[in-house]
Amino acid sequence: MKKSGSIYLFIIIALLTTWIVPRLYYIITAKSYSTPFTLYSCITEDFVSLTDNSGKDFIFTDTHGHEYGDSVLPFFYYRVLNSRNNIPDTINGRQFTGEEIERNNIIFSSTPRDVNTETPNVYLLLESNPPRLELEDAKYAMVSRRDGFKIIEMHDNTFNESLETAFKEALDSVGFRFPASIVSGNPSTRKSYDEGYMLTDADGSLFHLKLADGKPWVERIASNGLSIKHLFITEYENRSSLAYIFDSNNRLYVLDSLRNIIRTDVIADVTRQEVFLIGNILDYTVRVSDTGGEDFWALETNGLKTLKTMRRDYPESDSFDLPKYILPARLALNSLFDTSIRPRFEDFSWVGLGIDVCIIAIVVFSVKLFKRRKKDSE
Repeated sequence: MKKSGSIYLFIIIALLTTWIVPRLYYIITAKSYSTPFTLYSCITEDFVSLTDNSGKDFIFTDTHGHEYGDSVLPFFYYRVLNSRNNIPDTINGRQFTGEEIERNNIIFSSTPRDVNTETPNVYLLLESNPPRLELEDAKYAMVSRRDGFKIIEMHDNTFNESLETAFKEALDSVGFRFPASIVSGNPSTRKSYDEGYMLTDADGSLFHLKLADGKPWVERIASNGLSIKHLFITEYENRSSLAYIFDSNNRLYVLDSLRNIIRTDVIADVTRQEVFLIGNILDYTVRVSDTGGEDFWALETNGLKTLKTMRRDYPESDSFDLPKYILPARLALNSLFDTSIRPRFEDFSWVGLGIDVCIIAIVVFSVKLFKRRKKDSE
């Protein structure tokens, strides 16, 4: 019993060491680093980065070291420039109204935590054609199961069999095969309109589903054999797109409002990398970042042709990585890539394992030698 207790105690101490020691070390030795805010400028036709925000006029620097004020980003800083009466008469030879500029300014972001978080297969159904102008709170919830969608009345938590049958018949009529593989939607009422859900079926085919006038509305969208891995519904004010699609090769596609799937040059593994997109009436800036650095793409709004690319590597840490030399691995309970709390071993080190084996061997040999000498002395 005493021997078993010693073994358990040793295991607990070892696990606590692999968890606490690296955590404390990295907290003590961590150095802050922030990357400058960067966007593509249609004025300079180059990426510009914010280098000084202390004055009234922000200072941006392009990739050649030239400095500009915030007027170099007339769409992003439209309201600021408009308050100073500093809006240019024409931008790239075209005139734009304030309403056009604001309606076409869009932002999209995705993090690995968002993508990898496990969520229940319950989706609120907003009425996409409300009797009034504003969207109303959902009256129904849709539960995805292997054999179909169950429709639940929100006010009393009962099944609505007639609406459930209507959904099944509507989906069957366009060739949808259960179970649903991907379901992407935004059930918030804080938007100007609702497009319901983009989803893929068991065969990977693409569909659009929503509740309109109390009835299911569904369409099948030709994906031309595209292997869809991730879907993000957009619902932008300008209604220029329905969804962003990432395929099995991590390439970004845009499903536009005309149901065309447009291929881009952007590559991002959304399960391991953050994606941030800022767009305006002329171009998009897409930033894909991970622990190693950031990749930027500037895309033309019409056609999504690549205008320019840029890579920014993060500086390597110059601090000595002590845990790598004293521990075989690091025990972590959480991760940058998901929200689950569970033990996981990271940063395996052969060097640390070798050193630990040598230390254990020395300790065991020393204990045996001590016991032998003690026995001989008796």
